[in-house]
Amino acid sequence: MPQSWVEESTSAKGYNPWYAYLWHTNLPEKFHRPQTTIPADVFMARGIFGQWIAVIPLHNLVIAKNADDQCALDEAKFMEMVIEAVSS
Repeated sequence: MPQSWVEESTSAKGYNPWYAYLWHTNLPEKFHRPQTTIPADVFMARGIFGQWIAVIPLHNLVIAKNADDQCALDEAKFMEMVIEAVSS
């Protein structure tokens, strides 16, 4: 996939500063965590029953959650923990 397409499809459009081409973007702002370790270029997709995929370009990493809504998980905290683990 061309880098230009990734940049275009993950750049917020219109009135919503954290949504673009079905990707959730600007996650530190979206999660209301200005002091987070989640890099600003992380983007994610969410499914109807709680599934999600997060792409962390800085670490060449993709995280996928394939479970239903009964599996409560703080997405931001989980991403912070994974980023901390791969950064050390």
